Amino acid sequence: MIKNTLQSLVAISLIPAATLAMAQGDDMKGMKGMDKPAQTSTAPKATHTAHGVVKAIDLKGGKVTIAHAPVSTLNWPAMTMAFLVHDKTLFSKLAVGKEIQFEITPMGQGYMVSAVK
Repeated sequence: MIKNTLQSLVAISLIPAATLAMAQGDDMKGMKGMDKPAQTSTAPKATHTAHGVVKAIDLKGGKVTIAHAPVSTLNWPAMTMAFLVHDKTLFSKLAVGKEIQFEITPMGQGYMVSAVK
């Protein structure tokens, strides 16, 4: 009986975490490329161009937060999001408040900044 009770408590405690994960996943539902795993083949990955304003820079974490305009090639609306920065030398082209033209490339489950103009 104690074993069954313990199993029930563990199962019940996981419900809020699963619900939260599902709710967070719905934020990007319908966005092309965000509803399926990123490419894992050795074929060249698609690069997408976007325009935006730098909102935050995280040198230690290797990320930049950008408020970007719609990205038509990905069917993304305008939004603010953080991207990994592939080449750390790109940080020299970034400053909070600066308007940039940038390229993003699929990486893992998300996208990385691969060029800044």
